[in-house]
Amino acid sequence: MSEFLTAAERQKARHPEGQRASWQLLLSKKSMSHPSEDRQLISRADAKRLGLSRYFTGQACKFGHVCERRVCNGHCLDCTPRWWRKPPASIIDVPLVGPPKPRKSRTGLAPEALKARQMEDSRRRSQKWASENPDRNRDKHRSWRSENREKRREAERRRQARKRGIATEVVTQAQILMLGESQRWLCVACRSGIQKDFHIDHIQPLAGGGMHCLANLQLLCPPCNRKKHTKDPIDFMQSKGYLI
Repeated sequence: MSEFLTAAERQKARHPEGQRASWQLLLSKKSMSHPSEDRQLISRADAKRLGLSRYFTGQACKFGHVCERRVCNGHCLDCTPRWWRKPPASIIDVPLVGPPKPRKSRTGLAPEALKARQMEDSRRRSQKWASENPDRNRDKHRSWRSENREKRREAERRRQARKRGIATEVVTQAQILMLGESQRWLCVACRSGIQKDFHIDHIQPLAGGGMHCLANLQLLCPPCNRKKHTKDPIDFMQSKGYLI
């Protein structure tokens, strides 16, 4: 399109509001005349070999135009506006800026139903693979548990809370590390160092109705956590000699 517009018109066409006017301006231009008296005759193959972008054979195209042709596609320059007589509907009939069209699923399902079906298919494939490769599946789970002990313990704590019908909250490893920093890596009960080894304890035990959330967690050394077990936090601290 830029070859048939002036420099000022091309500058205007770069802006969205000028695209419609540029199309109308292009379509309103008359067919360009290309005098053939001083043209040198050359075939398309020779023009391509010489690296030219246009060539002139002196023969009329199927629409009767005797003018230069494009080396890339063989179309004559007078015929080129014919392909643009009917520009795309996205430029003429549809607003330049508008909401995107919603994607249609090939299955015809709603996005939520499609996601649920994909998850079910993935679960079914995983179960099939596990049943066909029991040894590899066992080794994979064993390796994951050894490399992600804290994640495994967190999952077990949430499972125990769900068994008791208690509200749960996902607690990440980063939050546990921040909790340790806030305690200065000291056991809450005996004030011994726990940076090398610690247990995550529920201040109010799950068996006593405590929630599994960050506000109900503290870090204890292993001996103190085993002694506390499911005791009330006040009773346990009094047994340690604290006046509460």
